[in-house]
Amino acid sequence: MGILSSNGVSSSTLTTLQSVRALPAGHYLILSLGERSLVHYYDFKTEDSPPSNSSNTENPYATVRSVLQEATRLHLISDAPIGVFLSGGIDSSALTALAATNRTNSLTTLSIMFEEPSYSEAPYQRAVAARYGTDHHEILIKEEDFWSAMPSIFHRMDQPSIDGVNTYFISKAAKDTGIKTLLSGLGGDEVFWGYPSFQKIRWLRMIQSLPDILKKALRLFDFFPGSWRRLEYLCSDDPLSLYLTIRGLFTPKETADVLECDEGQVQEVLRELNPTWCNPTPEVFLQRMEFNWYLQNQLLKDTDGMSMAHSVEIRVPFLDHYLVETVGRLDERWKQDRKTPKPLLVKALDGLLPQEVVFRPKQGFTFPFAQWLRRENLRILIGEGRTKEHYWRLFEKGQVHWSKPWALAVLQQFKNMTT
Repeated sequence: MGILSSNGVSSSTLTTLQSVRALPAGHYLILSLGERSLVHYYDFKTEDSPPSNSSNTENPYATVRSVLQEATRLHLISDAPIGVFLSGGIDSSALTALAATNRTNSLTTLSIMFEEPSYSEAPYQRAVAARYGTDHHEILIKEEDFWSAMPSIFHRMDQPSIDGVNTYFISKAAKDTGIKTLLSGLGGDEVFWGYPSFQKIRWLRMIQSLPDILKKALRLFDFFPGSWRRLEYLCSDDPLSLYLTIRGLFTPKETADVLECDEGQVQEVLRELNPTWCNPTPEVFLQRMEFNWYLQNQLLKDTDGMSMAHSVEIRVPFLDHYLVETVGRLDERWKQDRKTPKPLLVKALDGLLPQEVVFRPKQGFTFPFAQWLRRENLRILIGEGRTKEHYWRLFEKGQVHWSKPWALAVLQQFKNMTT
């Protein structure tokens, strides 16, 4: 099975409305005289594709550069003003470079700025903007802007999500600048194996394959604060548990406490969501899960909702299906290098990216949430309850990531809206 499909209940079809399901990815529904049929029209499958030809194998960088240039060119076609969101990372810098070489007039770039220096990516953003002579706009987002926009942000969420705030402000900035369409580097990490977890997945799978008597020690991590607790997932042998060790926010026991249900119910849902794939390599498995879960169910969904809230269209050239399929068919040895991040992408764009951007420390685009959320505002949003108080205190002590109390706040707001 390919990246966009799994057995049982698909995570992409679940909604917060009882007896209501969303269409799974790559499907459409036919309704005719009271009858309905679900048609699967697209599935990304690298294992069923013919192997790359010799030219791709000998020079994969030229192949990727050509396909990425064409994807960018096609995504630049627009009757309305178009720009690029320039975060300062490899992906957005690559799009800026390619877009600038595909346009005869000046390219508009947008960058979000913060007062907090540790979150500033301004030197990298400005280096790329200066190199390609873009019409560069820097938008400063302050803590008071974040809290002022909170009611609108919750209103724009059609389902609970800990993401989307970033896109809300990016889209607002685009609208205020007069940009109707914005290119985003979304998907670059999934396609080109850019997340640090791609370097860790083999070690995690080795731990998961240990004899049960040795894995029992992993349950001791239940007593540890923070992300260490997720190692408890490796006690299970199923594929989903391996992925949740990387992306899981709460353990099954914690989830049951938060949702005020039985842990057995949580485990039952997780069992139904487990994929059945034919023994892919650890990296390919992780890529499939990232496509199926994080990218599809969170990043793309939130990007769509928050951009449409400001009547802005966000396009994602890295997810052009021909580019994804081309990269997916290339040998895995081109995609990892301990010295160079995203080596296939970086070497394909040799000469286009400033070295300080390529070899900067990995920093996902994020707001200063860890600082901004340490306010009574969040404590009020979380609501009352023993479990909520517990996580708030851990957050105040710096023992849990900000995403946990924020998740509780989001869930509480949806609960308030439905009662």
